[in-house]
Amino acid sequence: KLIIVFTFFSLTQMYGQNVISRPTPPTLVTDVAGILSPEQKQALESKLVAVDDSSSNQIAVVILPSLEGYPIEEYATKLFRQWGIGNKKTNNGILLLIALEDRKVRIEVGYGLEGAIPDLTANSIIDNDIKPAFRAQAYYEGIDKATDDIAKAAVGEYKVKRDRKAKDKGGNLLLFIIIVFFIILIIVGIMLLIYYNKLDYIPEIKKSSNECSDDKNYFNYENTDDDIILF
Repeated sequence: KLIIVFTFFSLTQMYGQNVISRPTPPTLVTDVAGILSPEQKQALESKLVAVDDSSSNQIAVVILPSLEGYPIEEYATKLFRQWGIGNKKTNNGILLLIALEDRKVRIEVGYGLEGAIPDLTANSIIDNDIKPAFRAQAYYEGIDKATDDIAKAAVGEYKVKRDRKAKDKGGNLLLFIIIVFFIILIIVGIMLLIYYNKLDYIPEIKKSSNECSDDKNYFNYENTDDDIILF
């Protein structure tokens, strides 16, 4: 019973937390954290309205100071549904949620665009557009570039950027394996060469000893089947 009560209380607390209310009149850029200037906010708003008009894909940007412990995945889902982002019939809305102090970012996508913007694409946009710009405190530039790429991805014009570090790491590993392989090959070759040289060398010494014994009698050597020459 205690487990059931605790689980119910946890779920109630988790899902009972309210998200911010949608501004009135509705806008596509909501900057609660106050990191954008009025001019920057207006430029983003105008661009996102143009995207909505040309493609019917609606992109909303919400910037919060903090989620106050709320998981960003659940907050984004709840905000997306409560605000009704995108067209209800095509479900083609996209939410770019940023929690500045938490250093968390999420791109929430409606069912209608999940094929165009899978997690791989969303993570690529966050990693290549948002993170580098935010580290340099270039917030507007990061959001501007990210919304450009989100709009491109929604219509199939965005290519996922490959991680150069991972590529270089893979290339270095392959080069290391090749070098090790050739070193082993050389060592094995040298060992085989030494082995076969020894096999050729021993009979030659036996012949020389016999010749010395017969011709010059240096060692008074008589060759028998029991003789074993070791060097």
